[in-house]
Amino acid sequence: MAQQPTGSSSEPQDPEFEHTTALLREYVFGRAKVDNDLNSQEFKTFMEARQIQSDGVPQTRVSPSPAFIGKILGGMGGDIDARYQKTIQTLAQWSGPPEQALKTFKEVAKTTFSDGHGGVKITPGRIVVMLNYCYHLCKTYTSQNVAAASLISFITIVATWLCKSFLEAKVFDWLWKQGGWSKLVAISGKNMLLFIGLGSLAIWALAYFTGN
Repeated sequence: MAQQPTGSSSEPQDPEFEHTTALLREYVFGRAKVDNDLNSQEFKTFMEARQIQSDGVPQTRVSPSPAFIGKILGGMGGDIDARYQKTIQTLAQWSGPPEQALKTFKEVAKTTFSDGHGGVKITPGRIVVMLNYCYHLCKTYTSQNVAAASLISFITIVATWLCKSFLEAKVFDWLWKQGGWSKLVAISGKNMLLFIGLGSLAIWALAYFTGN
């Protein structure tokens, strides 16, 4: 059994962090809802966690909502999974406390946003790769721990890691220049295949540098 999440699981106070955390939750729950690879118990855990979360969190007034953004980006994640699920799942395997997964998470984030020459490369596809990787971390956790409340805590921990990786790679600055998450969704919707391809480049880099 996976150990219970430890460390801080409090909500980030900055609106940027709060919005990204809410978006990740919606992305994770949305992907789980249509993931045929989940067994009945894993699916139940995700859906129970989703219900607990929706009951305990007030509706956001941000437009478009994290739920809408998560749904659109989740479609991209599904298409990436159709091509690279085995690689992503391998990278998302871990056991023990969540901290055991953090080292690999940092390497995945660093490689995903690398241009291969010491600089940073940010695209919508690469952002979705990270969201999808977070989902698979949650799948691994759920396969070892069936407590819905514990899954919610773990998602929050992963969201904190994601936000920190976004800060380090200056993803938030990039998003702001593009017009925010809503603009990203609009662009992605019109160029879905292109951005899946760009995300695939990040997956290829992950597989190459990790030997998977």
